[in-house]
This record gives sequence, structure tokens and C-alpha cells, in this order.
Amino acid sequence: KKDQLKRLETLLGEQQGNLALRTGDQNEAQSGAHLKSTEFDTLSDEYRDHMDKCCTNLNDLKSEICALGKIRGELSNMQGQNVFITDCEVSDWRYEACSATCGGGTQAMKRSVLVHPVG
Repeated sequence: KKDQLKRLETLLGEQQGNLALRTGDQNEAQSGAHLKSTEFDTLSDEYRDHMDKCCTNLNDLKSEICALGKIRGELSNMQGQNVFITDCEVSDWRYEACSATCGGGTQAMKRSVLVHPVG
């Protein structure tokens, strides 16, 4: 019985050591997860702010385009001209290759004129 007790005490010591190691691993993983969660929250807030600004800018630009169209029409009427006005039309944006394969590069976006303006 003493041998069995000694073997069990040795096994208990080994398992307590393993538990201590794994507890350390868990604490480290939880710390890393908390850090990533905080980083995610920060980036989400920044993304939301940028999207709000972008939406506001887009709405402002749409309003400005509408107002400019009305002004152009009124100016044309005031001058008594029947001018056929064609706005410039452009293609969708297309992305070009990034200058770096893994972070830190730049990527150009281009589009071309489909219809040149007239009037």
C-alpha cells in the first residue's frame, strides 16, 4: 500500500504540474483574446465612423449634383438657348494590382470616360 500511495502521490504531483502549465496557457490565451476583442471594438468604431462620414459625403454630393443640374438648366433658360447638354459618363472603378503582396502597399483604382461631355 505504501508503494501504491507513493506512486499516486508522484502521479498527483505530475498532474498538478500539468495543470499549472495548462492554466498558464489558458490565461495567456484569454489575455490574447481580450486584446483582440479590444482591437476589434476599436476597429469597428473606426469603421462605423468612416462609413457615417462616407454616407454623409455621398448624400451631400448627390444633393450638390442635383442643385448644379437645376442651376445649369435655369442658366440655359435665362440665356434663351436650347442647348443639348450631355454629361460625362464614366466606367465603373477597376482595381489595379497592389504594389506589395503582404501589407504596406498601394493599390490604384482607375476608370475611363465612356461619354465625353457636350454643352
